Amino acid sequence: MAHDAAIDGPRKPRSRACKLAVAALAILIVAGITIGALFAAGVLKTSSATSSAADSSSGNGSNGPRGDNSNGSGTTASPSATPTDGANKTASTGGMLGKLVTPNDKGMLLGAHIWGDGIQWSAKDPSNWNKLADFNGAGFGAFVSVDNATGIKDPESVIGYAKQIKDAKGFMLFTLEPMDGLHVMTDSVIDKVVAVLVQINDMGVPVMLRFAHEMNGAWYAWGQKPDLYKATWIKLTKAVRAKAKLTSTVWAANVAAGYPWTDVYSPAKGSPDFVAMDTNKDGAVDAKDDPFAPYYPGNDWVDWIGFSLFHFGPYPFGKNVVPDSGAVAGVLEPATWSITQFASSMNKPFGVFEAGAVYYPSSGANDAVLDASIKTTWLSQIAAISKGSASHARISLLMWFEIAKIENSGQARDFALFKSNEVADKIKPMLKAGAFVNNA
Repeated sequence: MAHDAAIDGPRKPRSRACKLAVAALAILIVAGITIGALFAAGVLKTSSATSSAADSSSGNGSNGPRGDNSNGSGTTASPSATPTDGANKTASTGGMLGKLVTPNDKGMLLGAHIWGDGIQWSAKDPSNWNKLADFNGAGFGAFVSVDNATGIKDPESVIGYAKQIKDAKGFMLFTLEPMDGLHVMTDSVIDKVVAVLVQINDMGVPVMLRFAHEMNGAWYAWGQKPDLYKATWIKLTKAVRAKAKLTSTVWAANVAAGYPWTDVYSPAKGSPDFVAMDTNKDGAVDAKDDPFAPYYPGNDWVDWIGFSLFHFGPYPFGKNVVPDSGAVAGVLEPATWSITQFASSMNKPFGVFEAGAVYYPSSGANDAVLDASIKTTWLSQIAAISKGSASHARISLLMWFEIAKIENSGQARDFALFKSNEVADKIKPMLKAGAFVNNA
């Protein structure tokens, strides 16, 4: 998820703005805008994360693929996020603790992003979010930058946050961002990252590791490098599975609308990356090419498939507009290149790992009724489509941005469900209506 500076909180803003103004309008007309749309609009900036906030061969070694009951057809008979022998032996004490995160047949798991820099308002910790929501969240998110010396920036803060998550009996969504590019993922750095994951897992806290998300976009240093991305993913996953037994992997692409975009990280025509992205082999990379498959490392190395799902209203941003009917379906189930259809074809559990609907407060004229309408509409559309279909994966997990902040531009944005009593009173009954699973 992106921001004028950092609406996702856990990241500190960098000075380089992305330059995707031309592709912006093509993406912004999609109802429900993800990070790619914001970068495409040229209003977003990359950020360094601090911690506040073709298939490979199978086999089961200590550092090999997680067993996923392959049926021999190239797909799996069941989701691969299942415990392996020798898993971290911390006993479960309830909730999500002591086990890998897997879908719940009763409904969507619900979690929140609450932790980060520069946030004007958020729950003070996971247990406080549970109290505000009158609902026990399944997990809580952190954006973390890779660091050569320590594996991740500020590992002590990440560990401290993991302890808070343990108190709430949840999992940690650990979004790992190699802001300087995939080359930083050396064996030494990977070992240090894994050591942090092991420390968290040894508390009994499961980790969902979302590495280098939105890799099909052109706005991150790791973007649109399909071959190197897949090789790095597999190397990291081998190391994780060798030691961090309560950690599952999340492969999370960006929305297909506007693909392939254009920016400093777009590959040169004729380069190996360009050729890999030209899936229909017509000599061009455009909307007719598959925006997902070139970057997918293979079923053996992926436990979950993920996505981002936001409502920002019309561009230029700042006007409060209730989402159109069918807006969520338009993003998740478009006529071509649907991410839920891709997840279904891979037989992988699917989650929305960043979600939110923004309300723009105006000075002295806040409208609690409109604020609630924007957020309840977006959440209800997600709930309505969550069961999926024969060809579209169901939504097994939703992670909401439970924050409000002032952007570097001075614009106030409020994603929070429980900041105001008026909004919270509308949201709480929705969480108990049957679509979501309480992490009791």
